[in-house]
Amino acid sequence: MITSPAHPDVVETAIYGYLAQLRAVETGAQLDGRFGTAVAHLIRTHERALSRREQLEANDVTFTRSDFSGLGDNHLLSLLDQHVLGLGRDDAPLICMGTEDAYDPADGGDLALACSLSVLWACGSRPDVLARVDPTVLPNARSLHPRAYHLHPNDFYRTDLSRGRDTWKTIARLLRPDDPASLLVPPSAGSATLSLGDICYQVEVSAFPSKVALGGRQPNAVRAEFLADLVAKFDSASALIFHGGPSDDARTKIASSFLGRTVSWTSNVAKGEWFAWDAQNGRAVVHTYALNGPVKYSYLDLVRDKLRDLAPSALPRGVTK
Repeated sequence: MITSPAHPDVVETAIYGYLAQLRAVETGAQLDGRFGTAVAHLIRTHERALSRREQLEANDVTFTRSDFSGLGDNHLLSLLDQHVLGLGRDDAPLICMGTEDAYDPADGGDLALACSLSVLWACGSRPDVLARVDPTVLPNARSLHPRAYHLHPNDFYRTDLSRGRDTWKTIARLLRPDDPASLLVPPSAGSATLSLGDICYQVEVSAFPSKVALGGRQPNAVRAEFLADLVAKFDSASALIFHGGPSDDARTKIASSFLGRTVSWTSNVAKGEWFAWDAQNGRAVVHTYALNGPVKYSYLDLVRDKLRDLAPSALPRGVTK
């Protein structure tokens, strides 16, 4: 069963934005060989996704992961989608906005999925389309019956089975400290159990992956404008968490758009416990440390308490600790 986006206009804006970027690359560069083929295939695939939406099939998809094989870093970076969407339901009560994705574009796989994420949103992550873009994803899925990739990516990767604490695990503990695994483990067939993707939409401030440059790279103006528009339209969200990164112009713009007025941060300045917040008309923005391995559980408790105070509907029902 395909789950249609709650905000198809945002998906459409993302596709149109990426198409404009690709056509600018097509116009401003000497497109020959593999690079020209990759650009042409991306344009054709996104055009078909716009016209076909849920009816998109594998035969409509000309772009595949192999199009990126052998391309140099400069070519790959020019194709980073500055309108890349996030993961998880777009009507979730919480938006978590990290600094940047953690992948290396050089291998082509993660980059191919990032450059096709709007396509997956448009067609509901149809398995045949996903397999066409990257034929390695479904065979390597760590769940027997993975759900839609753009909504429940952990069904494919199962970070809950790995060692350490990555961002998905940390956000799950923030939201459900008594049983974080319940938000990550794929539910049994017919179960009404909520997963992380049902209650949290995760997207990055910057479209540049963190392994491109030490500490990540600041978002450009196009990216900041797109995200400001996105958070304003996601009216089901009662809280927006920025985790990691500086209090820069991009975050100020996005936070102000979410609140409907210029953000005015209040901070908890205790050592090791810094975070900042603001709220307006039942919507709250919070800026925290990066939500990954090093963060203390006691810090997550402080952030959760602030969310409960400012935007209780952003937390799953039954969370009392």
